[in-house]
Amino acid sequence: MDTVFTYVPGESFLHELNPLTVFLGAFIICIAAAVSVNIPFVTGLIVAQLCLAAIAGSQEFRKSVKLMLGLGSLALIVLVLQVIFVRTGTVFAQLGPLLITSDGLISGVLVVLKVVAMVLPLSIAFMVQPINSLANELVSKCHLPYKYAFTVTTAIRFIPLFMEEMSGIMEAQKARGVQFDTGNIFKKFSLMVPLTVPLLVSSVKKTDAIAIGAELRGFNLRTSASAYQQHRIGAVDIVSVVVSVALLAAAILSNIL
Repeated sequence: MDTVFTYVPGESFLHELNPLTVFLGAFIICIAAAVSVNIPFVTGLIVAQLCLAAIAGSQEFRKSVKLMLGLGSLALIVLVLQVIFVRTGTVFAQLGPLLITSDGLISGVLVVLKVVAMVLPLSIAFMVQPINSLANELVSKCHLPYKYAFTVTTAIRFIPLFMEEMSGIMEAQKARGVQFDTGNIFKKFSLMVPLTVPLLVSSVKKTDAIAIGAELRGFNLRTSASAYQQHRIGAVDIVSVVVSVALLAAAILSNIL
């Protein structure tokens, strides 16, 4: 299943970077977005990430825009909650006990922008670097035990599989007359809960199949020397990390100034 976290082959400089550099930079940018309380700075981070996605390729850019649009419903809920519970600042409107204030709107917009700015870098990282390369680098350079690296990468690889499985189950239920397109969010949630049982059964079967396949391929014999592909750390990688750290420093300074 092609999702926003699926690897897309390409020839951009992001594809040529060391996988550790890409994911380290993504995490640093996530931290920068989390600590910043400056709306223009967080907006600038989002624009910069969209530019990087465009540099990586047209497909990466389309997926990044699709991800932003997909976060729209969550962003709307967060914005409404912030407007309801933040009651300080200039009052713009009042509907009974509900107050719409300037601080509530600013806080809501900031949280929405933060969510987008923290999700985009990780999605771009997964689109420009294969998950197997990340596992190899964690084992060879970070000396992480292969079992742990395999566990992390397998869990990430399961995400699109579970999404595809859930989509298939929902289509089967729709064919039986279940209406998931209801506007009542509580009713929709109650309809989704029973779907977790067949999804859980399917996930257990997939886990058993992967475990058997791994044992047959000598899983317990894997070491740091088993990686078939080596990635070097070059000057571009160092510059990329320095730029990411500079962005984190700028996020902290933007809160002070």
